[in-house]
Amino acid sequence: MQAEPISHILVPVDPDAPDASEKALARAAEMARREGARLTLFAVVPAWREDMTDAPAEATAAMDALRARHAEGIGGGVIVRMGGSVSGRIISAVDETGADLVVMASHDPRMSDFLIGSNAAHVALHVPVSVLVVR
Repeated sequence: MQAEPISHILVPVDPDAPDASEKALARAAEMARREGARLTLFAVVPAWREDMTDAPAEATAAMDALRARHAEGIGGGVIVRMGGSVSGRIISAVDETGADLVVMASHDPRMSDFLIGSNAAHVALHVPVSVLVVR
């Protein structure tokens, strides 16, 4: 049985620690080039005020720079959302973008991850597409 081709990869990035996503982004870019897929970076910026609806320009600029560094020449873009549950926002973004693969970084698990679950685990359990977690 042959696997379905990948057409759109979603890469969640922590805007407070974009370096943590470097390996996942590099892997996703390599896959996108090989498959001819689009690649979209996705970030959730915490909303500190109720009236904050648009992402700060510096957050979007930082994401654009990260994408340019890793995914030049690959179709796709950057999406930055304000506030909400990170894993919930990622799950919604999969549906919104039509992504058929999520490639995301993970960190060293801590005790709290075993009690409440990590974002990667929550996403993997709740999206209808494959999830590649890169350490």
